Amino acid sequence: MAVKAPGIVTLVGIYVWIMAAVSAVTGAALLVVRNDAATQAAYGVSGTALLWTAIIELAFALLLAATAMNLRGGSRGARTFVAVLMGLRIAVTAVTVAAHPNGGMLLAGILYILVPILVLWGLYGNDKAEAYFDR
Repeated sequence: MAVKAPGIVTLVGIYVWIMAAVSAVTGAALLVVRNDAATQAAYGVSGTALLWTAIIELAFALLLAATAMNLRGGSRGARTFVAVLMGLRIAVTAVTVAAHPNGGMLLAGILYILVPILVLWGLYGNDKAEAYFDR
């Protein structure tokens, strides 16, 4: 008999699916504009760099999609992978905000740290989620 995932695990799974979709769209867009001279000049990178970034984004999208599916299935590995991603997001945001402490960056930084903390709580600090992953 299949065990139904708690609502918080479902919500985190949806969040990971959204992250996968954003990575897929980003990768596809970079593939389309990789040879555009204006884009290369605007970002100060070559078409080859844009191509590799697109490939990495698309691979990341596939990895995130697989993680979202496995998370719903109760995979501890998927839960750990999401936790690592959230930890990286917090660290990168903290460094970015420290380097650029203006008002807009600070507000975005607070949100970019708050959401991963809520995700971590949902996966590790919630009794129903703990029971779901410990089954």
